[in-house]
Amino acid sequence: MLGFMAALVLGASTQATETLPLGEVRNADPVVLAPRVLPPDVAGRITDGYIRKKWSPGQRYFIGLWERPVVHAAGLCRRTVHIGGASAPKADTNYAPDDTLLQLETFTTTAHYAPTYPQQATDETCQSVKGWIGSSHAQTEATLLMLTRLTDAMKQAAGRRRLGFEISCTSETRGACSNHRRALANLPLDQLLAINLQNTVFRNEPVRNGVQVRTMQPVIDNRWPEAEISFDYSAPDGRSWIVLLKGIDRLEAVEMRRTMVTRH
Repeated sequence: MLGFMAALVLGASTQATETLPLGEVRNADPVVLAPRVLPPDVAGRITDGYIRKKWSPGQRYFIGLWERPVVHAAGLCRRTVHIGGASAPKADTNYAPDDTLLQLETFTTTAHYAPTYPQQATDETCQSVKGWIGSSHAQTEATLLMLTRLTDAMKQAAGRRRLGFEISCTSETRGACSNHRRALANLPLDQLLAINLQNTVFRNEPVRNGVQVRTMQPVIDNRWPEAEISFDYSAPDGRSWIVLLKGIDRLEAVEMRRTMVTRH
């Protein structure tokens, strides 16, 4: 599964070349590949990344190259990521030779964020933190608000005081939801995959000819009523947490579900 499911596009990077031989891509070290696909000043800032083959015919690769993470805000790290790809759609899917030429896609520059809870965000913790997510530019502020609501809820659940929101938990396996507060407090933030904002506000229109029509209402001032937060597989059962946060101006409810999710 990709470390980003949505990305905040900040701009495009001028590529150092237009094609690369397959042998330089499929088993490449991201730092070594960077000077071949990014301008020198950008390539010099790359500290890590990934090259992954796409599940499609031919030779197609995702390329993600990121710069050194920095502290963005309290409990939150930020890293700049350059995302592109390389492909030869007509090449043999399984046995293409190393000299097969791949056409490079234009790289875009994005921002990803990761929570450090229960630790503080420092230069040191930002270098090792996991659970990076992205967002569209228009939804970044709202996405980070939902992320803060999640970590605040986890902090409340770890304490002894009465929760300020409703909580529920369902699971396909025994034990995962035996203690709702503990399940929330121990969500694996290092396996965080994505936060998807959801609009669930509808208006019932007058009934006409026996038909009831519901009209979705616009999101006002980026105040989203719900967010679905997805996590990758985690121990002990290899299943994933799906967490739904409800509430516009404050967190009203947390609904957790432990389930098997198939990802490619």
